[in-house]
Amino acid sequence: NTPKLQRLCMHDLNIHRGSSYFPLLFTNLTKLTHLDMSGCNHSGGMDKFKWLPKHLKETLIYLVLHNVAEIDATSIKSIITLKKLRHLDISKSLDKVDLDRFDRPNYLLRMIVEGLPVLSSLDISATNLAGNGIFEHEENVTDDSDQEKESKKIETILTESKLDERGEMPKCDIVGLISRVYKPLDFLGLYKCVHDPNHRAHIPAKQVKYFDINIDT
Repeated sequence: NTPKLQRLCMHDLNIHRGSSYFPLLFTNLTKLTHLDMSGCNHSGGMDKFKWLPKHLKETLIYLVLHNVAEIDATSIKSIITLKKLRHLDISKSLDKVDLDRFDRPNYLLRMIVEGLPVLSSLDISATNLAGNGIFEHEENVTDDSDQEKESKKIETILTESKLDERGEMPKCDIVGLISRVYKPLDFLGLYKCVHDPNHRAHIPAKQVKYFDINIDT
């Protein structure tokens, strides 16, 4: 019974009963603008976060899912329907850097930044979403499955068709962020990311979290 609540923070909440806990929780919280669910999980699964856009699509501008499990391509598709999001945190804790990596990181990062048109702040610390800085080429695909071929084909199209006005590739060392070269993020969290993206020269962000402090670029 708090329909006017605008900010909600709940950390390390572990739900073991009630399959509809989160959908029921947010049913009447339709005015939320800020939500921090760091470390939350549900033993029955997070249902691909479908309840987020169902209840908060029109209001949410700040979302923190730090160290929340089950964030994958399908979950990200739900998250990017929150078109008013300005800040998104899907960072991991340092002990999960090598255990919980994203498949097709370049593709997923590009999906996030192009799917959220007003996003200005993104934290992907301790993940592999910054990729290895290498552009994928379709001709390198040999014996992969049809799904993998299609994924790499999509990545090739996404990353290699973004030519500037001189017909040259814009300078960007994080493949998934190439669409933000001329509209850099205000903040990008890269602390302890896989492949050390903090050492790359061209990062489309005004302020970057390299260590435990923020560095202006």
